[in-house]
Amino acid sequence: MSSNHGSARHGRGDRPRKGCAAGALGAALALAACSSDLGIPPLPDPDLGGDPGGGDEEQELGFPLYEQGQILARLELGAPAPAEFVLRGNFPVPRGVYPLEAGWSPFAVRDAAGVETPAQTEVVSRYARAADGADVVEVLARVARPAQSAPGDRLTFDVVWSPHPPAEPSVTAEVNALLQAPEALELRTRDVFGHIYTADLLRDERERNAELVVRRDGALARQVRTHESLLSPDPVGAPDGALPHHLGVHAYITTWAGEDFLSLDLRLHNGHDGVDPADPLDDPMGKLYFDALELAVPAGWVVLTAFDNPLFGEPRAEDGRSVVGLVDASTDGTLHMVPPRSQFHRRLVVARAGSEERARATLLEETLGFCRAGNEEGLELFSWWNPSTARYFPQKETLPRLDHQADSYWREGLAESLAVYQAGVAAGTADPSPLLVENLGWAHPWGPTVGYAHGGGEIYLYQGMRPAWAASHEGYRLTQLIHRTMTDRHPTALYDGDGDALTEEDWIYEGPDGPVMPLWMFTIPWLSLGDPFGFTDAPTFQVDAVTASGLEPPYEQLLLDYQHIDNQHLIRYTRSPKVLVWLGNDALARDDLRMQAECARSSFSALPQNDYGNRIPTGMLRLLQDVAERPADGLQIDRGEGWYLDAVAAYFSLADESWRARVLPWFERILVLLEDGQLACNGVLGSTPNNVHFDGDYRLRQSISEAILQNGLWGVRASVFGQRRADLRGRLDAVLAPNLAAMISEQVWNPEENAPATWAVMGPYDVELPSFCDTPPPDAILGGDAYQTWSSFAYGFRLTGDWLFLDRAAEMLGAPLTTAALGTEAYGHIENRAALLSLVQELWE
Repeated sequence: MSSNHGSARHGRGDRPRKGCAAGALGAALALAACSSDLGIPPLPDPDLGGDPGGGDEEQELGFPLYEQGQILARLELGAPAPAEFVLRGNFPVPRGVYPLEAGWSPFAVRDAAGVETPAQTEVVSRYARAADGADVVEVLARVARPAQSAPGDRLTFDVVWSPHPPAEPSVTAEVNALLQAPEALELRTRDVFGHIYTADLLRDERERNAELVVRRDGALARQVRTHESLLSPDPVGAPDGALPHHLGVHAYITTWAGEDFLSLDLRLHNGHDGVDPADPLDDPMGKLYFDALELAVPAGWVVLTAFDNPLFGEPRAEDGRSVVGLVDASTDGTLHMVPPRSQFHRRLVVARAGSEERARATLLEETLGFCRAGNEEGLELFSWWNPSTARYFPQKETLPRLDHQADSYWREGLAESLAVYQAGVAAGTADPSPLLVENLGWAHPWGPTVGYAHGGGEIYLYQGMRPAWAASHEGYRLTQLIHRTMTDRHPTALYDGDGDALTEEDWIYEGPDGPVMPLWMFTIPWLSLGDPFGFTDAPTFQVDAVTASGLEPPYEQLLLDYQHIDNQHLIRYTRSPKVLVWLGNDALARDDLRMQAECARSSFSALPQNDYGNRIPTGMLRLLQDVAERPADGLQIDRGEGWYLDAVAAYFSLADESWRARVLPWFERILVLLEDGQLACNGVLGSTPNNVHFDGDYRLRQSISEAILQNGLWGVRASVFGQRRADLRGRLDAVLAPNLAAMISEQVWNPEENAPATWAVMGPYDVELPSFCDTPPPDAILGGDAYQTWSSFAYGFRLTGDWLFLDRAAEMLGAPLTTAALGTEAYGHIENRAALLSLVQELWE
């Protein structure tokens, strides 16, 4: 280590680790000696849920024994306007805590006055092994703020152990009447010929049919997802008839006990996937045009929106109803246009007149609590900052404390950012950046039109730590707003007629030489290679009529120019829904994550795409064939596959057991691919011909890509294999250990940059020639990456105990590893350093 950078372990006080720090000691000796000498407990394996001894894969789960009334977690929020309200909040739990037998809920919520209220408990995510149950739960309880408190005052509520049987949900008479009335919530639009299309958003709930999906169900809240396509009663077909269907709509409807309002989150999509050739109601429609999109509710009910925008209309009375424009008609007389596979969100409440204040508090997430770190009577509270309940994101790492700044610092920054972006969306302006264009009708896209925008902006391994630490509902809402505007520009929607996301299993058939998966997917369908969906066969008579009449919106071409976020940068999209699920159990975001996971699996398939064995060049099958020809010599794999792994592992955490059972073989196949393809001499995975650097002479390893792959695999290790398949986890560890070690090896480390080289030579450009391994050419490294690689040092240390990982991290930082030095405020710094920062805090702060 360079002498001017100090020691990795030179933190507070008098360098307590002197003697345990030097160099790369043997992993077991270094970790055991330093831990023992300093009283530091062995680091828990992040997937074991609080079993620092490593756990016994065959052990029987013991029912957790807590005392009645024992404080287990704590939720904090700013006091909302209503004096009493339904509090909800997420927190992680040890294995076996939930669910309990017979549907009992384990928890109650206690306020500052000692008043306890039974809590409804919902599963957010699950441990890898089904028997271990939930690893993150949501609790809901009706609470009151102190009489002397004012809106905005900080409140805390304790979550205590108090098992109780389930109670039936109760809604007010007004809400119940709304739920039972046909067409009480009716979405409607018109096409170029004036045909009206409608959807009854409550039909599935009334009928309790197969399309209904229940997301919450308890005494305090019931949430269901319905799906409808907007249909016309008029004759269908050219030259001037209606379409078989218009937009599809998912409605996430939440009723709240004792409240005269319901929450209504909507996803509108033009992504029917045509999976059922006998059903025209799931066929793709191509570009869809409409005049306005309106929601009709009974008179006496009010529609409020979470985020205002220029096309959210004023209500008008019509035939005993109140009609609100979710997307008002254009003032210039042109129509709105939704491109194929595009989708957009609207977050609303429908409130009985007089209950607007209470409804608005829920809509604006003022009733959302956040778990807090702390200790009570010797028990460290269940939280993201407790190593024994480290269950955040698929990586399941402990989140770092951000106490080097006051909580108010983080809250004020998040509130200011929300205010600025919310104002931009409300006004439809082309600022602040990255809102680079004015609203394009219903859409206000985030970022530039290209889906591959270069640079590290928004390429974060972790996200949401700031609102989580500061207990900031404004930070949570900022994430909702970013997710909304990102969704506006990310056309990846593919849903069947029931509203379920694309799954490759629905398309696989038996070809002459084995199974065939006929989707040519590269995050979105590559239609020039094949179109089993039917997008290229969509009816065009309405599009032709719009063009002939000059009714295309002026924004049409610019909106069509917006590309989906490609796989190399997919985290720019998935980061927001991950935060919304892990911090708020958001059902709409959960399904958006599933859509990305299904697109990732279909894009990285091990099957051919037609009967002749042809395959997409970006899929897994191509890599399998390459590795079969050149084993143990590296793979042409990079960050895109890393983000695929992250997305699928994230949804694996959230999914039910049937989905997990279907998807586990995909992860197993990838593990075999990595085992067979990893460079035997140095552990590197990605070794790709590069015609830009080094005069195009070599195939190269890129540190950014390896770090993103490592992060994705760390998520697979914790969320997918875990204790479910210890054998697979062990094999993955055998891949990860040398791969992580390569990051700090002489072949990759650039001493001039004090960082892993951005590019390191692995072999000749010609893949038929063997890698260099021990005989690289001179000057075989270029640049240094001190942005994306920080968490890899933490993963390497946790896996191997090798202190050299932390020494290298200190070299790269240019200072001893401390919260103050690592926790700089610039976005991307904390987010990419999170795993290392939390490790440093565990070890010596």
